[in-house]
Amino acid sequence: MTAYLDHAASSPLRPEVKEAVIEAMAIANANPLSTHSAGRAARTLLEEARERIGAAFGVSGVGVVLCSGATESANIGIIGAAVAMRTSSGKPVVAACSSTEHAAVLGPIRHIGESGLGTSEELTVNEGGMADPSACARAAAGSQALVSVMAVNNETGIRNDVSAVAEAVRDVAIEAVIHVDAVQGFAYDDHFDQWLTDVDLISIAGHKLGGPRGIGALIVRSPHLLEPITFGGSSETAFRPGTPDLPGAVGLALAVEMAASQREVEIKRLAGLRASLLASITAAIPGAAVTAANADLAPHLLHLTIPGLRSEELLLLLDGEGLAASAGSACASGAGEASRVLAAMGMENERAKGALRLSLGWSTTEAEVAEAGATVVKVLRRLGA
Repeated sequence: MTAYLDHAASSPLRPEVKEAVIEAMAIANANPLSTHSAGRAARTLLEEARERIGAAFGVSGVGVVLCSGATESANIGIIGAAVAMRTSSGKPVVAACSSTEHAAVLGPIRHIGESGLGTSEELTVNEGGMADPSACARAAAGSQALVSVMAVNNETGIRNDVSAVAEAVRDVAIEAVIHVDAVQGFAYDDHFDQWLTDVDLISIAGHKLGGPRGIGALIVRSPHLLEPITFGGSSETAFRPGTPDLPGAVGLALAVEMAASQREVEIKRLAGLRASLLASITAAIPGAAVTAANADLAPHLLHLTIPGLRSEELLLLLDGEGLAASAGSACASGAGEASRVLAAMGMENERAKGALRLSLGWSTTEAEVAEAGATVVKVLRRLGA
């Protein structure tokens, strides 16, 4: 592979994390839930990992629920919070999110309405493609409200004003719980410290940070916010039964620490690489347009549309040239359908079908970006762009 620019889908495993995982597998063979000395040693290592993860979010290890990834995290957080609110008051919950949220959030939000826990709303975004605080407030007014907002859109790179959404909702709701999908935002959102204490629940995934696949976490500000939604077997925490993934937890902890410590430097570095990549493409292909060009965009994600093209053909040719890219996670592969995210933003269907997402990460180099830019231009010219 000449260039890997699909970090928004999955970032390569950091070498340091790989070593930490291998070491954890070697020294902690016992089940962390066992009471013998080997089990207690494994448990100590697990709790240390949990504390390290929590420290990055300003919570103790008790507030870290280890999960299989962000999808499970969002389900445990969103549905668990709805159950807790409904149980404590006996009143239905209003669950809301924008129509551009990831499916991992849309699914549990819809479940709340379908299951009778309350009602669910998918809100229109504003003209810039951002979650609209006013729309969130209208949905939450006078109710028990559960609102989910993503820090950074995984497809377009648009950064939402999480603090504004949280403030607007809390001002009008009887009770409010704010969940944030921080999968794309934790490592590359320079607003992270500003909104961190404004929210109640945060979902992250290891493989978007250069950590292991199959591990993630739900950050919980207060245990009373949740009720468990899965049951049976030994319990890793009150909210997730089952034997915990100890090597995965160790790897996630290190990936979180590395992403947090490098955030400021990486934001500047990747913003420069993104600008260089954009310039190389648009200078040669004037029809290539940045999605939501006037919005507050994350530094690691470049989303373009090219009129008259189809993403499937473009990506196939790019892959043949050694460039890994995508159209965006919501593109209906093989169905000839445009992204629902772009549709929700009001983009014309024909233009949206020619989408290209190039996403950078910890391993991206200047040479890789230069090669990728040249490859994109070469393929687009071949396609007549």
